Amino acid sequence: SSRFSWHWQAGSKRVWNGEEEIKGGDMIKAIQKIGEYVAGKEVNQEKFLKNICLHIEPTREIKQKDKPPKKVKQHIVFVNFVTDKPKSKIKISYKEINLHQIKTGIEYLWIGDTIRHKLYCPITTTKFENLLENTIYDLYKNKGISEKNFKLISNRFFNDGKIYFSMFDFYSEMIENKKSKITNMIEKLKQIKTQKEKKEILKEVKEIWNKTSIQKIPISEKESPENIITALNLLNENLKDNLKERYKKIDNIIEDVFIYGLKKNLHYEKKMRTKSNEVALYTLLLNGKSLTQTDEYKKFIYEEKIENLLINSGRYKSNYSEKNYCSICQSETKTTSSVANLQFKFYMNDKLGFASNLDGHFKNNYNICKNCYQHLMIAERYIKEKLKSKIGGMDVYILPKFLLSVDDFNIDDFAKFINFKNQQISDIKRAEETLEDELEMFEKYNNKYLLNYLFYKSSGKSSEFKIYKLIKDIPPSRINFIKRKEQDISNLIDDKFDGNYSYKIDLNRIWGCIPVKIQKDSKHGYSKYLDVIDNIFSNRKIDYDFLINQVIETLHIIKYETPKYNIRNKEDIVNKIINLNFLFLFLKKLNILGGVKMDKQRNKHFTDEMIPNDISDYWENLKIYQDNQKKGLFLLGYLIGEVGSKQSSQQIKNKPILNKLNFQGIGTEKLNRLSSDVLEKLKQYKLLDFKENVYSASHLLIEENIENWSLSNQENVFYILSGFAFSNYLIRKRSKEKYSEELQEKIQLIENMKSEGKNVEEFVNILSKAKLLGTEEHKYSEARKLLKEIKKQEEK
Repeated sequence: SSRFSWHWQAGSKRVWNGEEEIKGGDMIKAIQKIGEYVAGKEVNQEKFLKNICLHIEPTREIKQKDKPPKKVKQHIVFVNFVTDKPKSKIKISYKEINLHQIKTGIEYLWIGDTIRHKLYCPITTTKFENLLENTIYDLYKNKGISEKNFKLISNRFFNDGKIYFSMFDFYSEMIENKKSKITNMIEKLKQIKTQKEKKEILKEVKEIWNKTSIQKIPISEKESPENIITALNLLNENLKDNLKERYKKIDNIIEDVFIYGLKKNLHYEKKMRTKSNEVALYTLLLNGKSLTQTDEYKKFIYEEKIENLLINSGRYKSNYSEKNYCSICQSETKTTSSVANLQFKFYMNDKLGFASNLDGHFKNNYNICKNCYQHLMIAERYIKEKLKSKIGGMDVYILPKFLLSVDDFNIDDFAKFINFKNQQISDIKRAEETLEDELEMFEKYNNKYLLNYLFYKSSGKSSEFKIYKLIKDIPPSRINFIKRKEQDISNLIDDKFDGNYSYKIDLNRIWGCIPVKIQKDSKHGYSKYLDVIDNIFSNRKIDYDFLINQVIETLHIIKYETPKYNIRNKEDIVNKIINLNFLFLFLKKLNILGGVKMDKQRNKHFTDEMIPNDISDYWENLKIYQDNQKKGLFLLGYLIGEVGSKQSSQQIKNKPILNKLNFQGIGTEKLNRLSSDVLEKLKQYKLLDFKENVYSASHLLIEENIENWSLSNQENVFYILSGFAFSNYLIRKRSKEKYSEELQEKIQLIENMKSEGKNVEEFVNILSKAKLLGTEEHKYSEARKLLKEIKKQEEK
């Protein structure tokens, strides 16, 4: 039966050319339920159109070179066809988006730039050129505008599909403006005395010529003023004919509408798709009334979106069933299997292999009734506006699935709550700013819903919506558990590691630990990151060897500044290595780090007394250094860090000791050689007397395990680098502590000098620069050098 067929089809995982469908009837029902919460159980034309209208933000952020982004107000531009006698004209005006809290999207029926596939004729649009060329004709042909209105507009304002530019109300003013400019230039040319004056006026001539004629300017810099005057007079005589030719290109019409119609109040950007940073939408009016609010247009939109799917004729006939079970609500009624007007890829209905009985028909696969179809479309709009988020570098929709009905339920408040919950695990900094009181009101829902994370890619066109991954049925308790483990690590870093944010872990920061190749708008290797996120949500093991390979590649990208990855080239490699250590701790706390033994091993000659307390505490806090092979490598890396620091203090650039490490991997045969090289360097830089115990411990731990070595070449590199990073962390920590002590000393010194009546202006300036370097830029060594200048100046 059709019902049996639906359960089988909708519940299975199906992939076509690497793209997953939204799998399972439950997921589609969850989306339909969101539509119900938004619009109510029963939907008519008016309610449907209102709830598929898109929201437009009243401001948008514009990037600025070498400046912070600025917020720019958004506007809707009106093309008003005025048919009043004695003379018809086209008026251009605008107003701010959502002025007086009236939702512009609903007021002008903004549903996107496409009504259906291959039909681009909405009256409210971002594509200004369509309004000036195609929209009126397309709508008349498709019965979205009455014959009366069509004749009124097309006969008076269009010629062969092109708008009469001369009908714009600013046309006469523009002509006079251009004539006046040309006359002024002619007068200037008659009075020029120097070549410099001629060059300046010639620049103005070229500008007016290019804005008036499509012909190449027949004037060179060598022309005499008389010849230039002759050319300008000719331009003036043929001004209207030249403009007629110029306005055959729609971009020229749009440019002059902005310059003269809107008088540059809204800045025009010729290279931009929407023509202006300040304009979000364009729409048509007839005698001051919106054409979007006519009965014909509303009926046309509703028919295209809903009614035409459920008739036994037209393009959707093969998907129509006169009487069938709706796969969502189970009612027996008229249904369609078409997904033409749905933007999410609910199921395939254009591939023969997915058709029930392989017959090319899809009526037995999945059927949707009129009411459920409307709820799905309303839910899609709502999800895109209210349940859209980002995790790492990936776009995601967070879709709640309600297990039990909830009385007195506010979907808008719940959407805010869901976004709060997601922020808590994806952005630890934002999570720490979130007030728990804001979330308590929703705790009553905790056993009544599950979350689904739908990762996707979309260019804004329905045909280009692609699902990357769907992570299903995550209980709120799992989100809370992940949040607690992130917070545990955050608290540890606050208590033991000076609260350094770059060490902390959340789902966003994991994005910077899994290399993904970025090329234009595409991401290659994103599935590795999404698999990690899936395993975190689903409480499944993450392969330890896979993770080691990823973190080594990450460090390789940073070290060699490899471009076009999601990894920041300029990131501090020391901070990154410690951050990666905390990533392993995080996964261990979640108990999903698989394929590795963390058992504690003992060596007969090794004792804990050989290890400095700082290192012992670090191992104890991170819980990932419980076997002696990792400890030995960590200590070797720590010593490399000490040598590197000594090299830096002696003005030896780039810490050449690091060249001993191969970021691709280090085999066991090279470990003893590396250990010997480090020993030589410790002697060379007179460090062995201070680090002999550490070196002995490292050598013992490696030497006594080398015959049964279980770590991979990549693990060897990672744990050596971890020790190197920890050495640098301790050096920075000590430098910060010394800076803080010296800063307080110098502050007190300046206070004493001030009380003695001495001029301390120069010292205060030095102190301010030192604070900037130390407190804000964390350059403690440089800050301490400046602080010493205060003492020197005071002694003088």
